[in-house]
Amino acid sequence: MRIRTKMYLGYILLIVLPFLFFALFTYIQLYDKMLTQYQLVNQQNLEQTASNLDSSLAKLESLTSIYQNNAALIDFLQGEFVDDRDLIYSYLKEMNPAFSFAYLADPLVQNLTVYPKSQKRLLGAPGFQNYRDIGGFLTPDEAEELRPAQGLWKHSFDPAAPALSYFQKLYSNSYITDLGIIQISVDPAMLDQFVSALTQVHPNNAIIVLDRQGKMVSYVTNTKLSDEQIRSIIQPFGNESLGGFLADHDRLLINSVHIPKLGLTIIEVNKRTALFEFLRVKQLWVACGLALLALLSALYFWIVSSLTKRIVRLSRHMRRVEPAARLAVRSVLLDRLFANQANRPALTSYAQSGAGVPEQPR
Repeated sequence: MRIRTKMYLGYILLIVLPFLFFALFTYIQLYDKMLTQYQLVNQQNLEQTASNLDSSLAKLESLTSIYQNNAALIDFLQGEFVDDRDLIYSYLKEMNPAFSFAYLADPLVQNLTVYPKSQKRLLGAPGFQNYRDIGGFLTPDEAEELRPAQGLWKHSFDPAAPALSYFQKLYSNSYITDLGIIQISVDPAMLDQFVSALTQVHPNNAIIVLDRQGKMVSYVTNTKLSDEQIRSIIQPFGNESLGGFLADHDRLLINSVHIPKLGLTIIEVNKRTALFEFLRVKQLWVACGLALLALLSALYFWIVSSLTKRIVRLSRHMRRVEPAARLAVRSVLLDRLFANQANRPALTSYAQSGAGVPEQPR
């Protein structure tokens, strides 16, 4: 094996391969760690956004306490007003301003309606409707499930008529008799704002919304997903969140959160390639390291090639000048022997051996 080949092979085995193995091992460890952190950050962001939505819903729910504690409204629902003039005065001075306050308290409130259970008066006034109309929003079982401290959110994701409303029963002062139901209609754009907040963080994600039965009721996508991928994503979900996990052969990053007030499960889907954008700076460092290794390797090969060429040239030169060098060395030795008279016998013996004695210069 040539010396150049040996030096190339030694460099590859001792320098290049260990560096590549170490770099690959470090990158794999870094990638796995960053993948875990990336999903954790996504989950925290999703939970924080859901917490903000839950706070907004709780604020809207708290409006019902204003009407439960409105004495004029409760007296009307209990039938305390006998004189119509007193009823109209109470409506104008106390009930209607309370209804108007809801629109000022939260801009998301679109409408506020009270459905009196037994009273038929004021049904034509703003803020009141017939109790039978509640059947268009609530089933009898849903109406029975309403409790003093437990209301119900109803939503519709129909693109033609999206809706979001909160229903709560109104009770007598002793909370023994239910007097009617109050409905707070909220701008459905509230949910759109929630989805928009998630897409602003990850523009190429997909948002899937599941109801209490685990059925998909809404799908907002900024990335292409097949029907099979969607089925594989929503299959493990029931009526609760599963946190973060991987799906579709670890090619999709799944994060989820449950919103109990709405009975919805929000699923955020990001492709694993999104992580490479997050690791772009790290990949730049890896690329610089590989480029530096390639540059040093090229420099090493150039030095080795130049050095071996010089060694080969020197070896050829030595082979050409070797016979002449031998004769020159022999001539110098013989001159020294002749010059030393004490070694005359040795010189004679050397000459008689057949090597020949050159003529002594005079």
